Amino acid sequence: MRYTLGNLDQNLPGPASPSALDQLITTAGNNKFTAHDAQAGARTGPLPLGSIGFQHSYIIRQTQMGGGKGSIKQGFCDAKGNFTGTVGSDQESASITKDQANKLGIVYWMCEYLKPGSYTFQGGAG
Repeated sequence: MRYTLGNLDQNLPGPASPSALDQLITTAGNNKFTAHDAQAGARTGPLPLGSIGFQHSYIIRQTQMGGGKGSIKQGFCDAKGNFTGTVGSDQESASITKDQANKLGIVYWMCEYLKPGSYTFQGGAG
């Protein structure tokens, strides 16, 4: 799997092996990234948020592309991959509130790919 940042027409190369979400969700990339050629059973993360901050909540949504219905499960989690907050599938949003984040201490994000495909995500603070 490989990652690009921003809109697909920007074609900004992403890290080969991201170690934090702030390497994928960047202001230069319009807070979007694409995971290309994901295989069923693969995953991205769990990745700590890194320098991504928020006041009330944070949301990540799969915005385009993908493998169709039942193709991903993504959301915020602890270091072991135990999801918390609202978990998203397909083009639904995953979200976490500041209170939920405070209970975790370090917040991570993870996506499990249930079907092969390329998936674009966008993140934003609420």
